[in-house]
Amino acid sequence: KFVAQRLLEEATQLVDDLETMVQTAKDTAEPLTSEKGGFIVGVYLSGVVAALKSHMKTENKSAKSLHEAMGEAGPVTEAKFVAFMAKLPGQSDLLSEEQLKLAFARMDIMGGGEVGEEQFLDLLRTRLMVNTVVAMTDTMAVKGGKTLRKLDLAEMVEQIEEPTKDPDLGLLRVKAKAEKDGKEGYITVCGNQGTAYLVTYDAESALERKVEQALQDLMGAGGKAQKYVETKVDELKNVHKGPLSETKALLLALGPRIREAQQARKQLKAKLVEAKGRHKEEVEKDKKVRQEAIDRQAADKIMEEVDKVVKVAEEHAERAIELAQKLAKSDGSDVDDLLKSMEA
Repeated sequence: KFVAQRLLEEATQLVDDLETMVQTAKDTAEPLTSEKGGFIVGVYLSGVVAALKSHMKTENKSAKSLHEAMGEAGPVTEAKFVAFMAKLPGQSDLLSEEQLKLAFARMDIMGGGEVGEEQFLDLLRTRLMVNTVVAMTDTMAVKGGKTLRKLDLAEMVEQIEEPTKDPDLGLLRVKAKAEKDGKEGYITVCGNQGTAYLVTYDAESALERKVEQALQDLMGAGGKAQKYVETKVDELKNVHKGPLSETKALLLALGPRIREAQQARKQLKAKLVEAKGRHKEEVEKDKKVRQEAIDRQAADKIMEEVDKVVKVAEEHAERAIELAQKLAKSDGSDVDDLLKSMEA
Protein backbone atom coordinates (compact mmCIF):
# COMPACT_ATOMS: atom_id res chain seq x y z
CA LYS A 1 0.00 0.00 0.00
CA PHE A 2 2.87 2.40 0.80
CA VAL A 3 4.49 1.72 -2.59
CA ALA A 4 1.20 2.33 -4.38
CA GLN A 5 0.71 5.63 -2.57
CA ARG A 6 4.27 6.79 -3.33
CA LEU A 7 3.95 5.96 -7.04
CA LEU A 8 0.71 7.90 -7.31
CA GLU A 9 2.08 10.90 -5.40
CA GLU A 10 5.18 11.09 -7.60
CA ALA A 11 3.16 10.81 -10.82
CA THR A 12 0.56 13.34 -9.66
CA GLN A 13 3.28 15.80 -8.66
CA LEU A 14 4.88 15.54 -12.11
CA VAL A 15 1.54 16.27 -13.79
CA ASP A 16 0.70 19.10 -11.38
CA ASP A 17 4.09 20.70 -12.09
CA LEU A 18 3.51 20.28 -15.83
CA GLU A 19 0.16 22.07 -15.67
CA THR A 20 1.70 24.89 -13.59
CA MET A 21 4.42 25.29 -16.22
CA VAL A 22 1.77 25.50 -18.96
CA GLN A 23 -0.04 28.33 -17.18
CA THR A 24 3.23 30.15 -16.46
CA ALA A 25 4.21 29.91 -20.13
CA LYS A 26 0.82 31.27 -21.20
CA ASP A 27 1.09 34.20 -18.79
CA THR A 28 4.64 34.95 -19.94
CA ALA A 29 3.61 34.85 -23.60
CA GLU A 30 0.49 36.99 -23.14
CA PRO A 31 2.18 40.34 -23.98
CA LEU A 32 3.38 38.82 -27.27
CA THR A 33 0.36 36.77 -28.34
CA SER A 34 -2.57 38.94 -27.27
CA GLU A 35 -4.91 39.96 -30.10
CA LYS A 36 -4.73 43.65 -29.20
CA GLY A 37 -1.05 44.19 -28.73
CA GLY A 38 1.66 41.60 -28.82
CA PHE A 39 4.70 42.03 -31.02
CA ILE A 40 2.91 44.70 -33.07
CA VAL A 41 2.75 47.14 -30.16
CA GLY A 42 6.50 46.71 -29.86
CA VAL A 43 6.80 48.15 -33.37
CA TYR A 44 4.72 51.18 -32.38
CA LEU A 45 6.73 51.70 -29.20
CA SER A 46 10.01 51.44 -31.12
CA GLY A 47 8.75 54.17 -33.44
CA VAL A 48 7.87 56.35 -30.46
CA VAL A 49 11.29 55.87 -28.87
CA ALA A 50 13.07 56.64 -32.15
CA ALA A 51 11.02 59.82 -32.60
CA LEU A 52 11.66 60.99 -29.03
CA LYS A 53 15.40 60.35 -29.28
CA SER A 54 15.54 62.24 -32.57
CA HIS A 55 13.66 65.14 -30.96
CA MET A 56 16.04 65.12 -27.99
CA LYS A 57 19.02 65.32 -30.33
CA THR A 58 17.52 68.05 -32.51
CA GLU A 59 16.39 70.19 -29.59
CA ASN A 60 19.40 69.31 -27.41
CA LYS A 61 17.11 68.12 -24.62
CA SER A 62 17.74 65.57 -21.90
CA ALA A 63 15.31 62.71 -21.26
CA LYS A 64 14.39 64.34 -17.94
CA SER A 65 13.55 67.71 -19.51
CA LEU A 66 11.58 65.93 -22.22
CA HIS A 67 9.49 64.16 -19.58
CA GLU A 68 8.85 67.48 -17.85
CA ALA A 69 7.74 69.08 -21.12
CA MET A 70 5.51 66.15 -22.08
CA GLY A 71 3.96 65.88 -18.63
CA GLU A 72 3.72 69.65 -18.22
CA ALA A 73 5.75 69.37 -14.99
CA GLY A 74 3.63 66.41 -13.87
CA PRO A 75 3.10 62.74 -14.72
CA VAL A 76 2.70 61.82 -18.39
CA THR A 77 -0.88 60.73 -19.02
CA GLU A 78 -2.22 59.12 -22.16
CA ALA A 79 -3.80 62.39 -23.33
CA LYS A 80 -0.61 64.39 -22.77
CA PHE A 81 1.47 61.73 -24.49
CA VAL A 82 -0.75 61.56 -27.58
CA ALA A 83 -0.95 65.35 -27.83
CA PHE A 84 2.84 65.75 -27.50
CA MET A 85 3.60 63.05 -30.10
CA ALA A 86 1.11 64.56 -32.55
CA LYS A 87 3.03 67.86 -32.46
CA LEU A 88 6.41 66.33 -33.31
CA PRO A 89 7.48 67.10 -36.91
CA GLY A 90 6.50 64.35 -39.33
CA GLN A 91 4.86 62.12 -36.71
CA SER A 92 1.27 62.62 -37.83
CA ASP A 93 1.97 60.45 -40.88
CA LEU A 94 3.60 57.62 -38.94
CA LEU A 95 1.41 56.56 -36.02
CA SER A 96 -2.32 56.97 -35.60
CA GLU A 97 -3.92 58.05 -32.34
CA GLU A 98 -4.99 54.46 -31.67
CA GLN A 99 -1.45 53.18 -32.25
CA LEU A 100 -0.06 55.84 -29.92
CA LYS A 101 -2.54 54.79 -27.25
CA LEU A 102 -1.43 51.16 -27.58
CA ALA A 103 2.20 52.26 -27.30
CA PHE A 104 1.35 54.26 -24.16
CA ALA A 105 -0.36 51.23 -22.63
CA ARG A 106 2.88 49.27 -23.10
CA MET A 107 4.82 52.14 -21.48
CA ASP A 108 2.41 52.21 -18.54
CA ILE A 109 3.80 49.05 -16.95
CA MET A 110 2.06 49.71 -13.63
CA GLY A 111 -1.32 50.14 -15.29
CA GLY A 112 -2.05 53.36 -13.41
CA GLY A 113 -2.78 55.51 -16.45
CA GLU A 114 0.41 57.52 -16.21
CA VAL A 115 4.14 57.19 -16.83
CA GLY A 116 6.44 58.53 -14.14
CA GLU A 117 9.89 59.98 -14.64
CA GLU A 118 11.75 56.78 -13.77
CA GLN A 119 9.75 54.69 -16.23
CA PHE A 120 10.15 57.34 -18.91
CA LEU A 121 13.92 57.63 -18.45
CA ASP A 122 14.25 53.84 -18.55
CA LEU A 123 12.35 53.76 -21.84
CA LEU A 124 14.82 56.14 -23.47
CA ARG A 125 17.95 54.45 -22.20
CA THR A 126 19.94 52.65 -24.87
CA ARG A 127 20.64 49.25 -23.38
CA LEU A 128 23.09 46.82 -24.94
CA MET A 129 23.54 43.13 -24.28
CA VAL A 130 26.87 41.32 -24.38
CA ASN A 131 26.71 38.91 -27.31
CA THR A 132 30.30 37.66 -27.02
CA VAL A 133 32.57 37.90 -23.97
CA VAL A 134 34.47 41.18 -24.29
CA ALA A 135 36.70 43.45 -22.21
CA MET A 136 35.78 46.85 -20.79
CA THR A 137 38.76 49.25 -20.84
CA ASP A 138 39.45 52.67 -19.39
CA THR A 139 40.16 54.47 -22.70
CA MET A 140 38.53 54.83 -26.09
CA ALA A 141 41.68 53.61 -27.84
CA VAL A 142 42.32 49.90 -27.44
CA LYS A 143 46.09 50.31 -27.56
CA GLY A 144 47.44 51.45 -24.21
CA GLY A 145 44.10 50.98 -22.48
CA LYS A 146 43.76 49.15 -19.17
CA THR A 147 41.23 46.35 -18.89
CA LEU A 148 38.75 47.12 -16.11
CA ARG A 149 37.09 43.72 -16.29
CA LYS A 150 35.59 41.15 -18.65
CA LEU A 151 31.91 41.40 -19.48
CA ASP A 152 29.98 38.12 -19.30
CA LEU A 153 27.70 36.72 -21.98
CA ALA A 154 24.16 38.19 -21.79
CA GLU A 155 25.30 40.90 -19.36
CA MET A 156 23.54 44.26 -19.75
CA VAL A 157 25.21 47.66 -20.17
CA GLU A 158 23.77 51.15 -20.65
CA GLN A 159 25.17 53.30 -23.45
CA ILE A 160 26.51 56.62 -22.17
CA GLU A 161 27.90 58.15 -25.37
CA GLU A 162 27.36 57.59 -29.08
CA PRO A 163 29.63 54.87 -30.55
CA THR A 164 32.79 56.12 -32.28
CA LYS A 165 35.69 54.48 -34.08
CA ASP A 166 39.04 53.78 -32.50
CA PRO A 167 41.35 56.11 -34.50
CA ASP A 168 44.11 53.49 -34.70
CA LEU A 169 42.33 50.19 -35.23
CA GLY A 170 39.07 51.42 -36.74
CA LEU A 171 36.99 49.39 -34.26
CA LEU A 172 33.57 50.74 -33.33
CA ARG A 173 33.73 51.50 -29.59
CA VAL A 174 31.20 52.81 -27.09
CA LYS A 175 31.32 54.23 -23.59
CA ALA A 176 28.89 52.33 -21.40
CA LYS A 177 27.94 51.54 -17.82
CA ALA A 178 27.59 47.95 -16.60
CA GLU A 179 24.26 47.35 -14.88
CA LYS A 180 25.77 44.61 -12.71
CA ASP A 181 28.21 46.78 -10.77
CA GLY A 182 27.92 50.31 -12.19
CA LYS A 183 31.43 50.22 -13.65
CA GLU A 184 31.96 52.57 -16.62
CA GLY A 185 34.36 52.11 -19.49
CA TYR A 186 34.82 51.58 -23.21
CA ILE A 187 33.70 48.46 -25.04
CA THR A 188 34.17 47.25 -28.62
CA VAL A 189 30.77 47.02 -30.32
CA CYS A 190 31.92 44.89 -33.24
CA GLY A 191 35.23 43.56 -34.53
CA ASN A 192 36.87 44.07 -37.91
CA GLN A 193 35.88 40.52 -38.87
CA GLY A 194 32.20 41.18 -38.13
CA THR A 195 32.04 39.71 -34.62
CA ALA A 196 29.20 41.43 -32.72
CA TYR A 197 30.31 41.89 -29.11
CA LEU A 198 27.34 44.07 -28.17
CA VAL A 199 23.80 44.00 -29.58
CA THR A 200 20.93 46.37 -28.92
CA TYR A 201 18.68 45.01 -26.20
CA ASP A 202 15.10 44.57 -27.33
CA ALA A 203 12.51 43.79 -24.65
CA GLU A 204 10.26 41.98 -27.14
CA SER A 205 13.07 39.76 -28.38
CA ALA A 206 14.18 39.03 -24.81
CA LEU A 207 10.63 38.04 -23.88
CA GLU A 208 10.38 35.91 -27.01
CA ARG A 209 13.52 34.01 -26.02
CA LYS A 210 12.08 33.51 -22.53
CA VAL A 211 8.85 32.08 -23.95
CA GLU A 212 10.73 29.79 -26.34
CA GLN A 213 12.79 28.48 -23.43
CA ALA A 214 9.58 27.91 -21.45
CA LEU A 215 8.14 25.93 -24.38
CA GLN A 216 11.33 23.87 -24.56
CA ASP A 217 11.14 23.16 -20.82
CA LEU A 218 7.48 22.23 -21.21
CA MET A 219 8.28 19.71 -23.88
CA GLY A 220 10.87 18.10 -21.62
CA ALA A 221 8.57 18.07 -18.60
CA GLY A 222 5.71 16.60 -20.64
CA GLY A 223 7.91 13.84 -21.98
CA LYS A 224 9.21 13.08 -18.49
CA ALA A 225 5.69 12.84 -16.99
CA GLN A 226 4.43 10.70 -19.84
CA LYS A 227 7.41 8.34 -19.67
CA TYR A 228 7.07 7.99 -15.90
CA VAL A 229 3.38 7.08 -16.09
CA GLU A 230 3.84 4.69 -19.02
CA THR A 231 6.78 2.97 -17.30
CA LYS A 232 4.91 2.47 -14.02
CA VAL A 233 1.74 1.28 -15.77
CA ASP A 234 3.83 -1.22 -17.74
CA GLU A 235 5.45 -2.45 -14.52
CA LEU A 236 1.99 -3.01 -13.05
CA LYS A 237 0.43 -4.60 -16.15
CA ASN A 238 0.19 -8.02 -14.48
CA VAL A 239 -1.30 -6.63 -11.24
CA HIS A 240 -5.07 -7.09 -11.26
CA LYS A 241 -6.10 -6.56 -7.66
CA GLY A 242 -5.17 -4.75 -4.50
CA PRO A 243 -3.76 -1.22 -3.92
CA LEU A 244 -1.30 -1.42 -6.83
CA SER A 245 -4.12 -2.36 -9.20
CA GLU A 246 -6.05 0.73 -8.06
CA THR A 247 -2.90 2.82 -8.48
CA LYS A 248 -2.50 1.52 -12.04
CA ALA A 249 -6.01 2.75 -12.87
CA LEU A 250 -5.30 6.14 -11.31
CA LEU A 251 -2.03 6.42 -13.23
CA LEU A 252 -3.85 5.73 -16.48
CA ALA A 253 -6.33 8.47 -15.54
CA LEU A 254 -3.42 10.97 -15.54
CA GLY A 255 -2.89 10.37 -19.27
CA PRO A 256 -5.55 12.83 -20.50
CA ARG A 257 -4.10 15.60 -18.29
CA ILE A 258 -0.64 15.02 -19.74
CA ARG A 259 -1.97 15.02 -23.31
CA GLU A 260 -3.97 18.18 -22.61
CA ALA A 261 -0.83 19.91 -21.34
CA GLN A 262 1.13 18.79 -24.40
CA GLN A 263 -1.64 20.06 -26.66
CA ALA A 264 -1.65 23.41 -24.83
CA ARG A 265 2.11 23.68 -25.48
CA LYS A 266 1.59 23.07 -29.20
CA GLN A 267 -1.20 25.64 -29.35
CA LEU A 268 0.90 28.24 -27.53
CA LYS A 269 3.81 27.61 -29.90
CA ALA A 270 1.46 28.05 -32.88
CA LYS A 271 0.15 31.33 -31.43
CA LEU A 272 3.71 32.57 -30.98
CA VAL A 273 4.59 31.71 -34.59
CA GLU A 274 1.42 33.47 -35.79
CA ALA A 275 2.21 36.54 -33.67
CA LYS A 276 5.75 36.66 -35.07
CA GLY A 277 4.30 36.54 -38.59
CA ARG A 278 2.02 39.49 -37.83
CA HIS A 279 4.98 41.28 -36.29
CA LYS A 280 7.05 40.80 -39.44
CA GLU A 281 4.23 42.16 -41.59
CA GLU A 282 3.82 45.16 -39.30
CA VAL A 283 7.56 45.88 -39.35
CA GLU A 284 7.54 45.91 -43.16
CA LYS A 285 4.44 48.08 -43.16
CA ASP A 286 6.06 50.49 -40.69
CA LYS A 287 9.21 50.68 -42.84
CA LYS A 288 7.08 51.49 -45.90
CA VAL A 289 5.12 54.18 -44.06
CA ARG A 290 8.31 55.77 -42.75
CA GLN A 291 9.96 55.71 -46.18
CA GLU A 292 6.87 57.28 -47.74
CA ALA A 293 6.94 59.98 -45.05
CA ILE A 294 10.62 60.65 -45.79
CA ASP A 295 9.86 60.82 -49.52
CA ARG A 296 6.99 63.23 -48.89
CA GLN A 297 9.18 65.45 -46.75
CA ALA A 298 11.87 65.44 -49.45
CA ALA A 299 9.27 66.23 -52.10
CA ASP A 300 7.86 69.05 -49.98
CA LYS A 301 11.33 70.51 -49.59
CA ILE A 302 11.91 70.34 -53.35
CA MET A 303 8.57 72.03 -53.97
CA GLU A 304 9.47 74.78 -51.50
CA GLU A 305 12.67 75.43 -53.45
CA VAL A 306 10.74 75.37 -56.74
CA ASP A 307 8.18 77.80 -55.34
CA LYS A 308 10.99 80.18 -54.34
CA VAL A 309 12.52 80.03 -57.84
CA VAL A 310 9.12 80.54 -59.47
CA LYS A 311 8.35 83.46 -57.17
CA VAL A 312 11.64 85.16 -58.05
CA ALA A 313 11.02 84.55 -61.77
CA GLU A 314 7.52 85.99 -61.51
CA GLU A 315 8.86 89.08 -59.73
CA HIS A 316 11.46 89.57 -62.49
CA ALA A 317 8.79 89.06 -65.14
CA GLU A 318 6.52 91.63 -63.52
CA ARG A 319 9.37 94.14 -63.38
CA ALA A 320 10.21 93.46 -67.01
CA ILE A 321 6.60 94.00 -68.09
CA GLU A 322 6.38 97.18 -66.06
CA LEU A 323 9.58 98.54 -67.62
CA ALA A 324 8.48 97.50 -71.09
CA GLN A 325 5.26 99.42 -70.64
CA LYS A 326 7.21 102.49 -69.49
CA LEU A 327 9.54 102.19 -72.49
CA ALA A 328 6.58 102.04 -74.84
CA LYS A 329 5.22 105.27 -73.39
CA SER A 330 8.63 107.00 -73.26
CA ASP A 331 9.58 109.78 -75.71
CA GLY A 332 13.16 108.43 -75.73
CA SER A 333 14.76 110.94 -73.37
CA ASP A 334 14.72 108.59 -70.37
CA VAL A 335 15.55 105.30 -72.13
CA ASP A 336 18.99 104.98 -70.56
CA ASP A 337 17.62 105.50 -67.05
CA LEU A 338 14.87 102.93 -67.64
CA LEU A 339 17.33 100.33 -68.94
CA LYS A 340 19.63 100.87 -65.97
CA SER A 341 16.72 100.36 -63.55
CA MET A 342 15.89 97.08 -65.31
CA GLU A 343 19.49 95.85 -64.85
CA ALA A 344 19.49 96.73 -61.14
